[in-house]
Amino acid sequence: MPVRAIDSEGRNSDRALLNESALRISCSAFARITDTQGNYLLLTNIVKKRQGKTVLTPVGGAIEATPQGITVISEMLGLTPESFDEGNDLRFVMNGKGVNTLLKWFLTRKDRETDPYREIVEELVTESGVLTDTDIPELESTPVSFAGYFGEIGLSTRSGQSGKLTLRLSEIHDVGLSERLVEKLKRAETGQFDDVLRFVSEDEIMAGRTTDGIEIGSVANGLCRPQHTIGEIT
Repeated sequence: MPVRAIDSEGRNSDRALLNESALRISCSAFARITDTQGNYLLLTNIVKKRQGKTVLTPVGGAIEATPQGITVISEMLGLTPESFDEGNDLRFVMNGKGVNTLLKWFLTRKDRETDPYREIVEELVTESGVLTDTDIPELESTPVSFAGYFGEIGLSTRSGQSGKLTLRLSEIHDVGLSERLVEKLKRAETGQFDDVLRFVSEDEIMAGRTTDGIEIGSVANGLCRPQHTIGEIT
């Protein structure tokens, strides 16, 4: 099925979610990082790269719940430890009839991560090496502000989950990196990390592809058009 975005009124939603006995949920936090021209920073998705594909997606990743949060949603939605992908990541399988209960909890922003700092450090420092350990204090002191939500419905392409109907719930955060760090990322884009990161325009994101043909994941659309909320599925 094609990916369908969910707006603040719940339009373009798919009732199939409510009838799905094994609906996959993927909750993520993404960083909106721009250069001086207003282009958005995207990274080559590691999971897709392992599958032999080059796809650009935003900086960020799975939201972790607190242990209390895991307990709350497990009791609320009838989940078991086997329902979850790994650890406290909010990636799990549930009965679709509880999707609006989950959505209501997600929008409270309680008992879970509410910023992308952990994933920023993991992706820009630990995994890619674009930035170094000496940059971490500056990263962690960077101002971050919540910009809104993005929701979409599609089929999972993750290994072991491929083809499963998936509801993706994302938070978008404006991350005001210093001029020094932005310039370091810009240099990396045309240097040894040219296959790791790319600053792209809004037009490229909305087209789903860079001007030179590299695929851009649909989750990047949320960087351009975050919503103040995500509408109830009806």
